[in-house]
Amino acid sequence: MEKVVEKGGLKLIFLARLSPIFPFSILNYFYGLNNVKFRDFALGLLGIIPGTFLYCSIGSLAKNLQELKNVQLPNNLFMTIIGVVSTSLVVYFLAKYSKEYFENS
Repeated sequence: MEKVVEKGGLKLIFLARLSPIFPFSILNYFYGLNNVKFRDFALGLLGIIPGTFLYCSIGSLAKNLQELKNVQLPNNLFMTIIGVVSTSLVVYFLAKYSKEYFENS
């Protein structure tokens, strides 16, 4: 798994940050134990921007419970699509790099 993460570094980190199902703290420990380049890890942090934007937007709406009824479906749908696509891409790239690694071993 270490070779897979090392090869796909930036892509895997960025997509894992976009995915809502991967907890950041566990990923940080995992990346710290592997040979992930600092540059890849630092650039991968840009993947948290959409989620941060979403949480800040929801937090600003939470001031008034009445405003929560006015949350627009396309915004939530867009964030859900980003989460599903990024999670799918993480699984795809992990499978691809794992297959290449085991074929070359």
